[in-house]
Amino acid sequence: MQDSNARSFIKGVTWRMVGSLDTLTIAFIFTGSLEAGAKIAGVEVITKLILYYFHERGWNFIPWGRKSYGPTKWRSITKVISWRAIGSLDTFLIAYFMGRSHVGDDEAAGIAGAKIAFTEMVTKPILYYFHERVWGNVKWGRIKGDVNPTLTNKNMIEDIKLEDLVDIAQKAGDKILDIYENEDFSKTIDFKADDSPLTVADKASHEIIDHALELLDLGIPVLSEEGKQRPYEIRKEWKYFWCVDPLDGTKEFINKNGEFTVNIALIKGNEPILGIVYAPVLNTTYVGKKGEGAYMIKDGVKTEIKINEKSSGRIAVKSKSHSSEAEDKVLSQYDVTDTISVGSSLKFCMVAEGKADIYYRHGPTMEWDTAAGQAVVEGAGGTVLDADNKPFGYNKENLLNGSFLALGF
Repeated sequence: MQDSNARSFIKGVTWRMVGSLDTLTIAFIFTGSLEAGAKIAGVEVITKLILYYFHERGWNFIPWGRKSYGPTKWRSITKVISWRAIGSLDTFLIAYFMGRSHVGDDEAAGIAGAKIAFTEMVTKPILYYFHERVWGNVKWGRIKGDVNPTLTNKNMIEDIKLEDLVDIAQKAGDKILDIYENEDFSKTIDFKADDSPLTVADKASHEIIDHALELLDLGIPVLSEEGKQRPYEIRKEWKYFWCVDPLDGTKEFINKNGEFTVNIALIKGNEPILGIVYAPVLNTTYVGKKGEGAYMIKDGVKTEIKINEKSSGRIAVKSKSHSSEAEDKVLSQYDVTDTISVGSSLKFCMVAEGKADIYYRHGPTMEWDTAAGQAVVEGAGGTVLDADNKPFGYNKENLLNGSFLALGF
């Protein structure tokens, strides 16, 4: 597979260069000079490439003198306004060259160009407000955000490359790892409304994943712990959706035990059909696709994984933070002779990999906590059941999960 960074760069550069052909044509018609048109289009190409570098490559990773996991909202607003301001440079230069060739007066052309560029700088923020904030889900003819489920192309779903999703999860995980290894946690920890710890790593990871999934251009909405939550009246119409936990195991992250993950799952109807679980500190990625198997990538080596299917002497994997008497009672019914403890969605992965045979969770979780892990378990041949021994389902009116049981036999 072609490197996604290279592919993205080539696509961006080509789009901007081809887009300048209309500038050349307009300038030629306006001035009657092919030479003038070529100069104007050339200026636009140069400014567009500079703009592309800073907007997509520079500010995305070094925003305004601090690391890219800084305040997301402030960085976004600053970057967008600056992008539009720099984007007006080509408007000024185009207006100047066209004006000079038309009236033959440098000063008059410069004044006219400045007026046109300034007007554009005023109108662009207004456009940004309506385009990104108000109209948000309708992006000039292409689908974004909440979509009509009938518009989702089945062939496009089937053509999703797992390698692309692995790449997305690993990029998000690498950003988390940067924060994990270099940040003073006393400055990065915030608290949600329910007092659970939240770090800037969650937000940075969400931003990377959300943007990358949109670039896949499938028109599939994203349900993420850190994203905007859609009401059930909208969600119930979704045929497919991404279920994302940008950082699963926040307590493990803060305690620096390395047992946290990035979770990305694709849900069809109410069942997960593929899932990616990436553990950055362990440099291990688990991948599962319903009906097609599961595998892990450890230090770059890909290995198929399957459940144990043991009939006795089973091993249970338990939570480090949420064990309960109810859990012990359930496990006693399955000839469990030993237990291991691990954090985050890695518990699902232990079952899928055959290092454990059963994982029971009594306490509450959210759908994004379990979707990717369930897909990995089921891809490896296991099952995940609810309290009524029915397949564990998703896109419920209440996104809070009940008890579940992951079985590797």
